[in-house]
Amino acid sequence: MVLISWLACMPKLYAQLTPMGSQYYQNPYLVNPAKAGAMPGLMLNWGYRNLWTIVDGTPKNNYITAEYSTGKVGLGFNFSKDQVGLFDRNKLLLSYAYHLPINAFENQLSLGLSVGLKNERIDLSKIVGATDATPIQYDNRENIVDADFGLAYNTKTLEFEFSINNMKRFIEKETQNVADYNNLYAALGYRHEFSDWVLKPKVVYRSYKDFSDIVDLGLEIRTVNDQLGFMGIYHSSRNFTLGLSYQRNKQWQFLSLYSTPSKEFKRFTTRGGFEVGLRLNAFTPRNTAKEGLQ
Repeated sequence: MVLISWLACMPKLYAQLTPMGSQYYQNPYLVNPAKAGAMPGLMLNWGYRNLWTIVDGTPKNNYITAEYSTGKVGLGFNFSKDQVGLFDRNKLLLSYAYHLPINAFENQLSLGLSVGLKNERIDLSKIVGATDATPIQYDNRENIVDADFGLAYNTKTLEFEFSINNMKRFIEKETQNVADYNNLYAALGYRHEFSDWVLKPKVVYRSYKDFSDIVDLGLEIRTVNDQLGFMGIYHSSRNFTLGLSYQRNKQWQFLSLYSTPSKEFKRFTTRGGFEVGLRLNAFTPRNTAKEGLQ
């Protein structure tokens, strides 16, 4: 049982260090509650990722988010499910964001808070062998009430983001014995238009408990009408993420991504992870527009 648990936890550990690629450009609300309702109307997002497809018990990640903007107030729903080997991790968060215009230049400061439940369970049906009390005790643990806090400041060309994730674990450090959760997230993005193209370079900093900090250098190139986009990100964990997106009449957008394995996993497999995402603009109020980098 100890060996099985170690093998199942190992990919789980590093899976958390590889975030969903859609959080960088398509759906920043995934990592920052201040982005809830940053765009007018009702936005629905779905995403799925499968890492290292050649490995048994490979990590699988799913998420569904919904954002609604009512003027200066943004409301959000964020559900994610991670499956790795025997383990299931579920998170459900509700978010509130306030978007405050700063001046006549349409600068905006956004503050957001997400509160919800998280749990981790073992799929006992996948255990082969005699029943052990340890996984049963693991499944009997109570759900964790947790929260995320975020802020964002954007102009027509610049955007800064900062968030504190897993605030309960961040504050109660001495009571935690897990080492793969995200502490801090910060990002600085820039938007530049030339001819028929829009360039969006972005620098991201991610901090994890008991792991080296990770820096991401990203660039998205889009047509000026946002119909077609190309994305590339270099991670300091020595791997890359490449993506392609297509948007139809600003009503829906499809995103596909491929991530190479990090340096720790290249000794196990040379295959990376595939991710797909879909964003639907379900409702947009008339005569409403917001500028930003999203």
